[in-house]
Amino acid sequence: MSATLAVEGIGTDLLLVIACAGLVPLILGKLKVALIPGYLIAGFIIGPIFGLISEPDHIADIAAIASVLLMFTIGLHLDFRSMRSAVGSIVAVGVGSTVVSAIVLASIALAFGVPWQGAVALGLALAMSSTAAVLKLLQERRDMNRPHGRLAFGVLIMQDLAVVAVLAVIPLLAESSVGEHAFGFGQAALQLLVVALLILVGRFGLTRMMELAMRVGGSELVLVIGAGAALGAAVASTSVGLSGELGAFVAGLVLAASPVRHQLSGQLAPLRDLFMALFFTAVGLRVSPGDIGGSWWVLLITLPLLMVVKSVVISVSSWFAGASPAVAVRTGLILSQAGEFSLIVLVLIAEVNLVDDRVGALVTATVFLSLLLTPAMMGVSSRIGNLGGWGIMAPWIGKAYFVERPAAPGEEEGVRVACPVIIAGFGPMGRACAERLEKHQLKYTIIEMNARTVKTQTRLGRSIVYGDATNPIVLESAGILDASAIILTIPDETAMLRACRVVRQLNPDIYIVARAGMLSQANLATELGADKVLVDEIAAARGMAGEVVKQLSRLGHVSAEDLALK
Repeated sequence: MSATLAVEGIGTDLLLVIACAGLVPLILGKLKVALIPGYLIAGFIIGPIFGLISEPDHIADIAAIASVLLMFTIGLHLDFRSMRSAVGSIVAVGVGSTVVSAIVLASIALAFGVPWQGAVALGLALAMSSTAAVLKLLQERRDMNRPHGRLAFGVLIMQDLAVVAVLAVIPLLAESSVGEHAFGFGQAALQLLVVALLILVGRFGLTRMMELAMRVGGSELVLVIGAGAALGAAVASTSVGLSGELGAFVAGLVLAASPVRHQLSGQLAPLRDLFMALFFTAVGLRVSPGDIGGSWWVLLITLPLLMVVKSVVISVSSWFAGASPAVAVRTGLILSQAGEFSLIVLVLIAEVNLVDDRVGALVTATVFLSLLLTPAMMGVSSRIGNLGGWGIMAPWIGKAYFVERPAAPGEEEGVRVACPVIIAGFGPMGRACAERLEKHQLKYTIIEMNARTVKTQTRLGRSIVYGDATNPIVLESAGILDASAIILTIPDETAMLRACRVVRQLNPDIYIVARAGMLSQANLATELGADKVLVDEIAAARGMAGEVVKQLSRLGHVSAEDLALK
């Protein structure tokens, strides 16, 4: 009976959180409010304002799992290949701006009377920007391939990597704050050993296990093993005093180099989005008006300070590393907010009592307001970009990687067409299409679910992505946002129809050519966005009739003139 009551309590609280996390952002979306601030507002409404949650600890437990999966998927998304051409500049900007921002923000916290351990922790937390919010807005604006988009993405990667160190430092600061020195070299060595083992086991064991799962069990087994790896790494890191988020992030980072990353990321995306809604809504539950009380005026100081400090530090760092002034300022404005990692670190700071509840509530509110202003800062950034290439480059830079260039004739601003064609499905028909494209020297990227085919074509040097062509993340990884055409040779007609719909939603201007077994399926594909559909039965009929005509012409029943007309 008690177990039933416990389930009912958790179920009721969870239902309230999910319902409010869906309705509030839906309403606020009409006001152009981003999802993450919407979730925070939802938590604030059902918690501190109306007190609808009976047991906040229930949601906190679920939010802990949510943060683990969130860190795993973020690690899974880190793609270092996009940084190769300017890795030195990106590392300099990312590391330099993060360290300087943390020092300045920690100094401000000290000025407000926060103990030095808590001030350092807050500085490290607030130095992080929002990967989720910024990348979503950059993708919506098609700015990912522009100089400020590439630089911002590189800085976010460096900040995400820095979280590994931050999550490890917080417990040390907590030990120092209470005067406990039992934490010695032995435990530190054990923690480093566990992290090293996670990397080694992931690199040489988990990656191979994933490749085996691709061949044996397909996408379902990949999902099960991937989720298990995230939770297992979280348990391993927690057992030695590190945070579970750190272990999950390391597991995702290791799998980011494997061929399953796109498919696994796409499969986890719906679950990640649900847990992300739960996590940020749970954070909103922690914002207590009673803790803020008469200190609301502090927000009028901390919010501008946070955004000005980060904008200036990131802009100056970018300019020093070789970005043009316009690109540097745009990057600084884009990354001026705190982010989801800030909230994860703040939750950890609260758990180890590095700051009191009032300070924690004020800082959480500051993070929330900075996220709320992110779309507006992106708009200001765009207006600055429209001013053109003003200012001078840093005189010590020999080669500048981040400078705006005018769009070429006929090229949409910010769009890079590296592989103009995508081939979904690499069976006999897909191979025939690839051969024709190669004859015309056209570049293409393949999407394929057969693990052996992916391995073989990768070895041959072809650009190929393992995954389902109906999965938006797999399509984006293949370059659907920049592609000019896609050829859907998928034999599964249901999947082909879903792919037509998803592709058209992701890229309204792309030319879609598909295959269908029957005319009725071809009509459905056209309704869902396909520009041209080749029907197998009609193509077969034409081929057979053509062969008959050729044979009859040899027997003299069809004249050469009629055959030429055919």
